[in-house]
Order: sequence, then C-alpha cells, then structure tokens
Amino acid sequence: GREEEEEEEEEEKEEEDEEKAKKPLKHHLSFWSVAPQTTFSDKDGYETPISLAWDLKNNIWIVGLVMDGLLKMVKFKITGHSTFDWLESRYSKKFDKACSKQDTFTTRCFKGHTAKKRKFSVRLVASKASMWVLDRQTMLTNDGGDKLPMLQSFDLGHNKWMIGFMDKKVLRMYKIRITGPETYVWKATRFDEKYGKRCTKRETFIEACFRGENPGKGKISLGLKSHKVSVWGINFQTSISIKGGKRYRIKFALDLGNDFWIIGFFHGGYLKMMKLQILGPKKVRWLGIYFHKDADKSCLEQKTFSESCYKGEKQKDDILKANVKISQASSWSINWRSVMMSKGDKQLKIQYAFDLGSNVWIIGALDSDVLKMVKFQITGAKGFKWLDARFLKKYKKACTKRKTFAPSCFKGSKQEKKAFSVRLRATSESSWRFMSGLMMDSSITLHFDMGSNMWLLGLVDDGMLKMVKIRITRHSKSVWLGTRYSRAFGKECSAPKTFTDACFKGVDPEVNMFPVKIKAFEVFRKESKRGKGGGKGDEEDLAEEKELDKLEEEVDELVEDIEEDVKEVREASKWHVTRETEVQNPDGHFLKISMKFDLGGDIW
Repeated sequence: GREEEEEEEEEEKEEEDEEKAKKPLKHHLSFWSVAPQTTFSDKDGYETPISLAWDLKNNIWIVGLVMDGLLKMVKFKITGHSTFDWLESRYSKKFDKACSKQDTFTTRCFKGHTAKKRKFSVRLVASKASMWVLDRQTMLTNDGGDKLPMLQSFDLGHNKWMIGFMDKKVLRMYKIRITGPETYVWKATRFDEKYGKRCTKRETFIEACFRGENPGKGKISLGLKSHKVSVWGINFQTSISIKGGKRYRIKFALDLGNDFWIIGFFHGGYLKMMKLQILGPKKVRWLGIYFHKDADKSCLEQKTFSESCYKGEKQKDDILKANVKISQASSWSINWRSVMMSKGDKQLKIQYAFDLGSNVWIIGALDSDVLKMVKFQITGAKGFKWLDARFLKKYKKACTKRKTFAPSCFKGSKQEKKAFSVRLRATSESSWRFMSGLMMDSSITLHFDMGSNMWLLGLVDDGMLKMVKIRITRHSKSVWLGTRYSRAFGKECSAPKTFTDACFKGVDPEVNMFPVKIKAFEVFRKESKRGKGGGKGDEEDLAEEKELDKLEEEVDELVEDIEEDVKEVREASKWHVTRETEVQNPDGHFLKISMKFDLGGDIW
C-alpha cells in the first residue's frame, strides 16, 4: 500500500545519500551553531528544549527530541540568531536507540514519516560566536627557539581568532581558524614594530591592530591550546556530602571549558574540591577529589578561584558525594508586570526574582509581613509549569532586596498549587534598549531588537545600506556579532518602522567594517522601598509604579520623536561630504578630514 511505497522511497533516498557520502565533500563549515536553548512546542504552546542536534555543514542542521514515544526531527538552514529556512520534518515511532542520544545521533536517524511544516513549531536560538576558545597556555616558538607566551587574543567569530605575541620589540600577530584542541588553519600574518600601546593590552587588542609587515605564511611554530565553550552550567544549589553525612552547599564553581568543571567548599580548615564533566542534563563523569589545607586566600573567593587551586591531597572517590544541579541559560526572563494572586483574588506585583537557569525562576513579594514566593518553569510569554510555592514569616533582610534575593530565601511553609496562582508576563526581548549612536561618523537611523540584547543597527549612506549586528552589554558597550552591506535593498529596509532582521543580507566582510558607538539604557523597575508594614506603603508603591509606567511611556515617545527628527534631517540634506575632502592648514599642507556630522539642510 501507500506505507510500503513510502518505505521504498526512503530506502532509495538512503541509497542515494550513501552514494553521495562516498564522493568528496565540498561543504563549507557552518558558522552558525544551534544553541541548547532551542525548543520544540506542542499544540498547547508548551516548549521543550531539544536534546539532539547534527551539523550537516553550510549552516544546515537537524534538531530533534524524543517526545511521547516519538522521535521528532526538523531540518533547516540557519539565517540568523533566531531565523531559519525550513527544509523538512520527520517523525518516527520505530527508531534506533542510538538516535535518541546526542553522542550517537547522526544524519542516518533522519527518516520516518514526513511531517508538514506547521506540525513541529521550532523556536531557534543560534550562536555565531566561536565555539572554540584559546587557552592561555598557547605558545609561539620564534626563530631563535625562544618560547613566547600569548600576549592577547581577539575573537573574530565562527572560530576565527587573532592572536598576538611580543618578540623583543616586534608585535607578531596571526589570524587562524581553530579546528580542534591543538589544530588550526593559518589565515594571515603581520609583524608590527610601530604598534600602539592599546594593542599590547588584552582589553583593547582589536582587529584594527592587525597591521604592519606582511611576511606571508612562512614557518609557524605555534603550540595551540584551546577548548570548547561549555554548554552546561553548575547551579549553586549543588550540594556535597562527606561520606553520606551532612550536606554543604558549594561556594566555588569554575568552568574549565568543554563542560569540565571544578566545584568546592571550605570545611574543617580544608578547601575540598571535586572535578567533573557534565555529559547531559542528569549525567556527570567524576574525575577526581582533592583536599587542600593551606589554600591561598584567592582560592577562597568565587571571583578569584582558579584551576591552580585544584591541588593538595588526593582523596578516594567515595569520600565525597555530590548532588549536582545542572542548568542551561534561560531564554525567557521575567517581566516586572507579572502578578501573584492569593485567596480572594488579591493581586501582588512581584518585587523579587531569581533565575535558576533552564527557564526556572523564583519570584516573590511581601504581603502583610509574609514573604510569598513561587517557583516555576517558563514555557512561553504567558505560559509556565508550576513547581512549588512557599510562605516565609521569619525572613532575612537580604531576601527583601532585589539584588540579594537568592534561592536560599526559598523556604518556609509549603503551599498547595490551588492556594496560590501567578499571572505571568515573560519576555525573550532585550533588557538593554538602544537609544542612539554613531556608525563610523554618521548617525544610526535604523535599529531592530532581535531579543536577548542582540540588536541590528543600520543606516543608508550614498545609496548603500550598512548594517551591524551587536549584543549590548552596558550603557555604552557592545560586542560585535556581524556586518553586512548592500546596494540592492528594498524600501522597507530603509525605513525605521519596517527595518527588521530580514534586511540583514548582502556582502559579509567577516570583519567589523563599520564600528559603532552607542547609548543604551536598561529596562528595569525601581526596587520597592516597602518595609514590613503595609497600608500607606502599598499606596506609595502603587503611585510609584504608575509614575514609572508614565516615565517609560514618555521615554518611548521621546525615542520615537528623535527617530523622526533624525529621519527628517537626513532627508533634508541632498549633498554629502566624502572622505576625500581635505582642509588646508596655515602652512599650506592639506589634511584629510577624519570627522564629519550632518546638521541637515546641507549644513555640515
């Protein structure tokens, strides 16, 4: 029947794939990677993180998971941080056990019944940043046999790095693409004797430093040491017990990369540490235990705890037992307009929130001397999975401050699910909002929020649409993610209201060709100053919330007005000053301009 025909077609396709596999591969490495925060959603909108992913190269991926006894898979091509071109979907009841595990999941698992595009809804989270990171142990051996330590490094994206070494008075720089822990592909070399001071510092070493003499490839004796960025994280709710006795919360956690971690705590005059590798959401491989008596003070603080602290007396594997809490970065965050509701439909605006990872949150609010808290997992903008609720009367002051509210506050009398509910407002939007900025020396007129603090900025200059993708980290700081420029762009990409991430196409220079300077502000709500009392404090908080809402609306209107003003000014100027413009000084020398600003009406 029809099923037999489908099976025959599948077999034929597999045979074709096998034949293709025998031929030499002409695929390019994917510079987009699927992040573990990517989710599948069911008919009710409940989201489940993917557990399977396979890179087919050329930015084409297969992702999947096992749900309700079905192996569900989708094949797509990544086009942006959250965008993709759907290619195909499959599902199967009779699947190999190997296809349900990430370690053994391959392209051969992508078979079964064909599904329509709408059957499996995917919310993609992709990353363009390098998955391989350089270690400080990387060394360069010069012509005289001297070993030079790595001075600084700069991530160019998709595993391309620029590294620098100081050889006497020469700054030696190399561009490479990392392919493994100790393997790489050479891209370019520069030797600079007239380097600036900023190029010798790790914080200010950028691509603009890559200049000087070009000696070509030549012989490079580079001892590369690198590791993959960790996908899984350690939650500080992790506890360790000594020979099955009392449990102690960990105080230190160090990410060594590639999901290797060192965790520890201080007890009985000893720094007690465990080394492990996280293999999955509930799977850990133990690597060793050390007790250090005379540990340096720097090893007793999380900020300064390092791999060098992992030493002392080696212990037997059974002396410590750990209950490891593994988490992934949350892709959803709490909106402060979320409300908790107790009996009698009394509404409490949340005052405190803590992200436990994997989209699990604890929220809380003070109500008549009682700290009321709820723990849940966010599944969508308004959806969540209820986990637990607690009421605490004797709470510490730290639990009533947003900055110090922590999981340790979540205790007290346990509450039933029916007794307490939440009206959730969650968001995957950015907490940093772009206000204004300059690209090179021109005002940025186009911007689009891609979520997770990633922004697309652009402007039209001399008939060319110039765009930069960044991640905002502070009021005036950002991380470059990508660049595009195009002359063949649609009208919608030149207007602020219709400018989106779909416009981000054209030529990819693979470098930060159009550096930007930005001004941004963080979207937050002022911490309530209410103490243990109620009454008048509640009225003050309500008035304060209304004032903040009004202030936010005014800011939004102000931003819109500025955008309109900038648009009108730019449209008014018909003539543009080019970089070839020169100014003559009193000595008769001509100097090329380095700065310009359009005041509108052809005034510069």
